[in-house]
Amino acid sequence: MKKKLVLSSLAMLASLGVATSAFAADPTPPNPITVNGGTVNFKGEITAGACAVDPDSIDQTVQMGQVKAATLTTAGSVSSSHHFNIKLDDCSTAIYKNVAMSFLGATDANGSLALTDAAGSAKNVGIDIYDGAHKKVTFDNSTQTTAVKFHDGTNVIPFTANYVSNEGGATPGTANATTTFNVIYS
Repeated sequence: MKKKLVLSSLAMLASLGVATSAFAADPTPPNPITVNGGTVNFKGEITAGACAVDPDSIDQTVQMGQVKAATLTTAGSVSSSHHFNIKLDDCSTAIYKNVAMSFLGATDANGSLALTDAAGSAKNVGIDIYDGAHKKVTFDNSTQTTAVKFHDGTNVIPFTANYVSNEGGATPGTANATTTFNVIYS
């Protein structure tokens, strides 16, 4: 009886070794497959300018926040100003020494940047932008901001923006607008 017990124990141990070696072997990998990935878009420009516009300045968003309509009820009322910059990289003063901007965008009757006309938009409100010399920006793409002397390397050109109600009577709603800019070297 003891012999049978020893023999069956040995048989069990031997089968465990075979089972363990079966699990240890790597199975043959399946054939490779290819699945759709995605798209990578590259957007840029090679320019002859004295500087390169920093990528963060090319398509930026200025957060104007919330302003109460009551703040803009009287004609000529303005909100607080919000600062933003246009950053220029890798500048060289070898040919040009000054930089200015010109802006383009739809305007209201008073020359302020018009809000995007969409359902639920605020009314009787525009946006005024001022350059570093506190000169109001004109959105005709030809009137330049005050020229700034720049230096080799990185330059930051400051601007401020605020909501304005030239006629008064601002109504609540979304208050978004879009402008484009060009860089002018002299």
